[in-house]
Amino acid sequence: MVTVVTAHPRIDTAAYAKAKFVGKKTLHDPAREACVKLGFQTLYDIPQPYQMQVRAELIASHLAALKKGIPKDAVLTFSVFEWLADWMRWTWNNTPSLAWDAVLKQTSDIAKHYDRIVHLETGNLRAYDGYVWRDIPNAAQIDRLMRGLYIDLGVSKKVTFVKG
Repeated sequence: MVTVVTAHPRIDTAAYAKAKFVGKKTLHDPAREACVKLGFQTLYDIPQPYQMQVRAELIASHLAALKKGIPKDAVLTFSVFEWLADWMRWTWNNTPSLAWDAVLKQTSDIAKHYDRIVHLETGNLRAYDGYVWRDIPNAAQIDRLMRGLYIDLGVSKKVTFVKG
């Protein structure tokens, strides 16, 4: 069963997964590593046209990994919902409609591979690490977008809302 632990950017999903899924293989968000490999601190530092390419590549590689097969008892401390909500929040207005349709298709395919979605409504706050955007209103907006994506992508029955 592939489980994702997801939340707005201020909540530490890794700490929750470590405490609640002891002994399970935990996979962490590769987005920061992708930025660092390109010489940037965050996605927002990358020029916007290239940023959208990086975002699309993260989604495509995540789908490929899920199709290839990750351990069935894996716990992911990130999800495509966070990535997509962040994209919608920051660069959706510059994404051509046909490109967005392609991203949504991949996202829908990814969501089908998630067996269980744990959405943390509250939890330990992430420590500042130079990567995560910790703005409170932004976090609330990302959270709202994620909730809408669960419905739009047809996975709302897989979601458990948890006060962590």
